[in-house]
Amino acid sequence: MQARNSYGQLEVKNLAETKAQLIHNVRTLAKYATGTTDERKFHDKKISNGRVFVAYPRGGQLLFAPSRLAGYKNNSTQREPTLKERDGRVTNVQIIRILGKYHDATSPQYKLIDDAFKNYCRKFGIIPSPHPRARRYWLAGDLGFFRNKIYLSPDEIDTNWTVIEDAKTTVTVNKFERDRRARLHCIKYYDARCSVCELEFEKRYGGLGKDFIHVHHIVPIAKIGKAYRLNPIRDLRPVCPNCHAMLHLGDGRTLGIKELRAIFKKSLLSKNNNKC
Repeated sequence: MQARNSYGQLEVKNLAETKAQLIHNVRTLAKYATGTTDERKFHDKKISNGRVFVAYPRGGQLLFAPSRLAGYKNNSTQREPTLKERDGRVTNVQIIRILGKYHDATSPQYKLIDDAFKNYCRKFGIIPSPHPRARRYWLAGDLGFFRNKIYLSPDEIDTNWTVIEDAKTTVTVNKFERDRRARLHCIKYYDARCSVCELEFEKRYGGLGKDFIHVHHIVPIAKIGKAYRLNPIRDLRPVCPNCHAMLHLGDGRTLGIKELRAIFKKSLLSKNNNKC
């Protein structure tokens, strides 16, 4: 007979044991957001019904998975139905062991994370279910540029755009869908490599860095106006977070990609010469 804990759940056997396993589950659920019809329904239901989440910073956004899903090893649409006795109270305790204290409404970072969750829901047209108590979040990674608000670049405005996806197709989309579509087309064309310093996060950090990159608008949208036909190949470039920040620190103007690349190469050359 298998040992059970005080809540009647099967013991540690099925619970996630590492941070990497929690992240794997968050990323799996995020993939379902653009998967098959059943996967999308699964994703939307889990996000809508959840109150306690594991949040993972990736690709310039926060991804989310409810603790009851994230807290079990290799969870998925196929595996979850086999976990007949799953209980959020058990997974919450286990996630505390792995990630430490969660962020609640008293945390200085709470509003930032909760706003990111609301944006995530709007992006996929999800309405969070009402709960008598406020949501809580564990972070399975460093907020980094989120904490410094670098992620809110001057490019971001809340409006409708027209995205030219290829030579024949134009699609009018809202801000969140625009970001997703345009980003995917830009990275597919240029790869997830910084256009300034050529950093590839997957080569530097392995699987953890796969597909991570920021996307920079060559002409700040604030200078263009609300109606704009966005061509992801012509108008966007992949850049790392550091170079993205530097592009927007040009004495009140946005530096050009080539301009910053020249500054970067000059600095690199100077350092190499000093070593001689």
